[in-house]
Amino acid sequence: GSWVDTDDRDSDRYVVNVTQGGIGLPDESYYREEKFAEIREKYVDYLEAILTLAERPDPRATAETVFALETRIAQGHWERAETRDVIKTYNLTSIDELKATVPSFDFDAWVTALGGSEKTIAELVVRQPSYMAHLETVLADTAIEDWRAFLSVRAIRTAAAYLSTAFVEASHLFKSLDPES
Repeated sequence: GSWVDTDDRDSDRYVVNVTQGGIGLPDESYYREEKFAEIREKYVDYLEAILTLAERPDPRATAETVFALETRIAQGHWERAETRDVIKTYNLTSIDELKATVPSFDFDAWVTALGGSEKTIAELVVRQPSYMAHLETVLADTAIEDWRAFLSVRAIRTAAAYLSTAFVEASHLFKSLDPES
């Protein structure tokens, strides 16, 4: 994820902040802690349901593929308490350093798509630098078909509130299972 905000160390300028992302559950603990096992199962069921509603081929296998990819991404996420540490999460980085850390990601295309330029993205704050290194391994090692499945789910979940009642109901049903939502 990314956003623009006042630089925490220089209030006379704005800076792009880059943060960990890529998971559908609230945080990384949902992918590893036993107390969330039922939610993980229901999440895969939910993904299958929306993929079925969207008439995607082999919705169960796709849901399982997406969940496995999200689980792998979550392994690089920082825990919640760490993400609130204003000292630890301020990592001023040049775009060139970020490109070197995550060479599999096309940051030039990303900046262009955001309407930015080399000047606007010359320096940025990377909130969880170790996540970026982890992301590189996931990007480099994951088959393109898995990324397509992941992006299909992202598109469907993003649009669900604007689709038929069945999509909205599936989303609300899943959210009602999470004690933290």
